[in-house]
Amino acid sequence: MISITAAAAALQRESPVAGMTLHRLLYYAQATALIQRGVPLFPEDFQAWRRGPVSRDLRNGRPDHTPVPLEDRDLLRATWATYGHLSAAQLGDLSRDDAPWTDTRGHLPPAAPCDRVIAQEAILTYFLGRELVQDPGGRWIHAAPTDAQWARAKARLVIARQARLGALGGEDRRAFIGRQVVATQRLEGLTVLCPTV
Repeated sequence: MISITAAAAALQRESPVAGMTLHRLLYYAQATALIQRGVPLFPEDFQAWRRGPVSRDLRNGRPDHTPVPLEDRDLLRATWATYGHLSAAQLGDLSRDDAPWTDTRGHLPPAAPCDRVIAQEAILTYFLGRELVQDPGGRWIHAAPTDAQWARAKARLVIARQARLGALGGEDRRAFIGRQVVATQRLEGLTVLCPTV
């Protein structure tokens, strides 16, 4: 597992980002790793500061130019491809609208300081199946998934965890995903749909 400062250095080699924008992009990279892999990209946490999610380790850390594995660089590039077109203000609004940040802050006034850690489980639960879209007013949001989108995302997460544990046992990945989608839909009491993976 890489450090957040190594992830920051890798992202900065690809794109000119700094400050709060860097924190927000790494927050979304962490969310992407959690929903795609079932494990964090880096061990460091984010706190629910008043301006959005902030990593104290990144803020106070020294640059880490440790080589970053290709799959982690690809995840950082994918995060940049998804969020890199947003302005700093749009990223700020987006991160402060997301439930992991707002729920962690609770009922604190907007200007109140906060160093509460945003739980990785809260990040995973919130972002699972969500997509970045523009609402009718032009504001960027993470749209809630349909039941089918959520079931597919949950199944992919189970697959990633099973594959990491070596538990697929040679079974065709697509067949396993299909079975997991149907099983997840049944467990959640959803209408069972034929999966398209």
